Amino acid sequence: IHKIAVLAHQYKAKILVDAAQLAPHLPIDMKPQNSPEHIDYLAFSGHKIYAPFGVGILIGPRNSFSGEPEFVGGGTVKMVSLSDVIWADLPDREEAGSPNVVGVFALAQTLKYLSEIGMDILSQHEKTLTNYLIERLSQLPGITVYGTNPRVGVVSFNIKDLNHNLVGAILCSEAGIGVRTGCFCAQSYVRQLLGYSAFSVSPELYKGENRSQLPGMVRISLAGYNTYQEIDRLLAWLQKIINNKNRFKRDYLWCPREDRYIPLREPPGKIKLFEFK
Repeated sequence: IHKIAVLAHQYKAKILVDAAQLAPHLPIDMKPQNSPEHIDYLAFSGHKIYAPFGVGILIGPRNSFSGEPEFVGGGTVKMVSLSDVIWADLPDREEAGSPNVVGVFALAQTLKYLSEIGMDILSQHEKTLTNYLIERLSQLPGITVYGTNPRVGVVSFNIKDLNHNLVGAILCSEAGIGVRTGCFCAQSYVRQLLGYSAFSVSPELYKGENRSQLPGMVRISLAGYNTYQEIDRLLAWLQKIINNKNRFKRDYLWCPREDRYIPLREPPGKIKLFEFK
């Protein structure tokens, strides 16, 4: 990132780093503003770093926010007339409407908690778990792991002859294990890793009702609270899926309305997360 910043600044450009998938895993040094390696803008989401939903963070120089606000509403002005407006001082100018007080407070407590633990300690823990996971995944037949090291605690893979969405549905419905499937908001990059050329996937495939064969991967995201025992349980389920591919293909059906695979009947080992009476 810092090398990109140096290159951008050589051409008088600024960079914005989308750190949504980086902030939970590594300490980030934005560097002083007079450094060629300085990160001009940094953005990440509160819910990606263990806070509740609904809070987004954008860090940048104060003068970038000196103009008219992006969104207007209650609290953004000092005075309004039929011909003029006097904007409120920062940060009120950029915080239209009722603020998400609970979300902001929770985010502050989360950042404080992570700082007390130490991002370096969390990063090392995730690195150890990630290396263990990749080593064990390489021992399972028919599994392809994508990407190279160094990496944060995120591992993407596929199982031969099984759709990524189907693998995710099985893990969710029968094991209570949450993984992400698809292209992770990076369709072009994922297709490249999968070996597709720019024009080898027809746009019509994305427009149709049956989206079950769209290219993608299964993503495992590790965190500071994960353990070796949880990884072993995931690996055991992946081995079970590999050993029973045909049965799982029969037991699950693509549902166009919900845009996902669903079990034809309730799995015998299904973990019930919620039950309303």
